[in-house]
Amino acid sequence: MEAVKLEGMSRTDMSRKAITAERAKGNVPCVLYGGEQNVHFYVSAKALKTMVYTPDFKTAEVTVNGKSFACFIQDIQFDPIKDNVTHVDFLELTEGKKVVVELPVKFIGTSKGVKAGGKLIPRLRKLKVKSLPSALRSNLEINVEELELGKNIRVKDVSFDGMDIITAANNPIVSAFVTRQLKQAEEAAKSATPAKAAAPAAAKAAPAAKK
Repeated sequence: MEAVKLEGMSRTDMSRKAITAERAKGNVPCVLYGGEQNVHFYVSAKALKTMVYTPDFKTAEVTVNGKSFACFIQDIQFDPIKDNVTHVDFLELTEGKKVVVELPVKFIGTSKGVKAGGKLIPRLRKLKVKSLPSALRSNLEINVEELELGKNIRVKDVSFDGMDIITAANNPIVSAFVTRQLKQAEEAAKSATPAKAAAPAAAKAAPAAKK
């Protein structure tokens, strides 16, 4: 997984006035945690878009004052009215030290249930895992080809190399449900079958017509 390169500008003035001025220039205040000391810096809001507005999980390589840090976004704050990013918390990645992250789920293949006329219903969009930095990936691929109609794939049914899944084991991740159209067709077929079977019996029971 390729890291997004971000050029950070060190910030020492933590006053509201200084932060407001930088935001007006299109910069976002950030803090990097998890290392020997916290690092405060600004990053261009435009540069952050590739990390914030994506369905995939991404790591970053942030450079501040010539020093680079491997990290990922731990928390984002948005303006409640404009919906633009106002602050970002990064967590530093240290090889050999596990981190807890939420990774997006990606379904691959066409399930047996869908082929039978059902619909694939995602139940979880992300799974919380504990992982070494080297095992992190953009998303967690789950093959749904064997998922039958009316069945679920639960958290306990999947596993990923180098990761411990923290999400509750019995939670369903994805289901193959009967669609309304398929259910109506099945009910119509069931109600039509007795009528067809009763027709010959009714004919035999009917009295012969008088000549």
